[in-house]
Amino acid sequence: MLSALAIQMDMNIVLIEEPAKVTFSVQNVTPMQALELLLQTLGLSYIRDGNLLVVGSEEKLQAHYGTEQTIARFDMVYLRASQVRPLLSELGLPVKSIAFDNNPYSLWVQGTPRDLVTVKELLEAVDQFENAPFEGEQELVLTYGEFQSYAVEPARLVEMAKSAGVPLQKYITFGNRLLVFDSQILAYWNEFEKVMKELDTVDARSSSIFPFKLKHVVARDGASRLAAMGFTGVRAVTFNFPEFSKQLIVICPPELESQVYSALVTIDTAPEKISAPIMSSTGKFALEELKAKRRLLAEMTSIPLSSMRISDNISGDPDHPHYVLWAHETPDNIKLLQDLVASFGSTPTPGGNRQNGDAQGGDE
Repeated sequence: MLSALAIQMDMNIVLIEEPAKVTFSVQNVTPMQALELLLQTLGLSYIRDGNLLVVGSEEKLQAHYGTEQTIARFDMVYLRASQVRPLLSELGLPVKSIAFDNNPYSLWVQGTPRDLVTVKELLEAVDQFENAPFEGEQELVLTYGEFQSYAVEPARLVEMAKSAGVPLQKYITFGNRLLVFDSQILAYWNEFEKVMKELDTVDARSSSIFPFKLKHVVARDGASRLAAMGFTGVRAVTFNFPEFSKQLIVICPPELESQVYSALVTIDTAPEKISAPIMSSTGKFALEELKAKRRLLAEMTSIPLSSMRISDNISGDPDHPHYVLWAHETPDNIKLLQDLVASFGSTPTPGGNRQNGDAQGGDE
């Protein structure tokens, strides 16, 4: 019955008394009220610690809470107990565990109620199909990321990350450590760690945090323009390649949230288009080179081919042709195209050479 109430309350309940069978029925009450009525019937009480409820007699709770060693059994679906036990030691969890060969998917763990909840959360995070060993494989090869917080408690960091548009699914908090087992987060760990460092500050603890998806302006320019507005205590976090991406995470005082949001909407307006050269090329294969790079630029960005044009031969010499790739686009997109071309390198093609953004010609 306690397990059913724990699920409805989205909490962990640890019983430090001997379990007993009881018949109990109530109607039109909340799960918490049902728990309190049940405990009154049994003559028990509870102590709440975050999302943990420790249930027992008043005497035991006062005498042993926090130090009482309790044994709990954990049943797994995909991982064997022999694979998980070394992980408990590796992570430094202060518990003792034992497993039996005749029941390889069950693990008995001894520890304080709080430590047992940590073990439960760990097993929920790692006992996944993706971590199941192949036939004959005994050793668990588990990949996880660890972030140590200094100014904000890890549980609060998880809430802040969710507000920033980065929800965590598979993780545990242990002391000042946040251990992440989510493969989707691990694939972008450097970016995630950068966001966590921005959130793990004294100022951020009481700040409003929200993601903002730009439509017309790249993240680098959006962040710099917001900074130029002079809001006090406002920061915009960008990810890797901010000159290309359009995602911001904004940290600001709660009383400024609506003003900052309105400012970002104003910043993110479609600017007028201009015409500017992107690159030029000379030599026998210059025209083919520019056509190929124009297709590549269109594939790498959302800028259509129709916005990028190739000039006629501006040298006037058919033996020494000189062509220009130019675009009619917004200033941000012009800069994006020029930066991408620069990243391609400047090794001359056989029979000619090329320059970036050094000339302008007419239509193709």
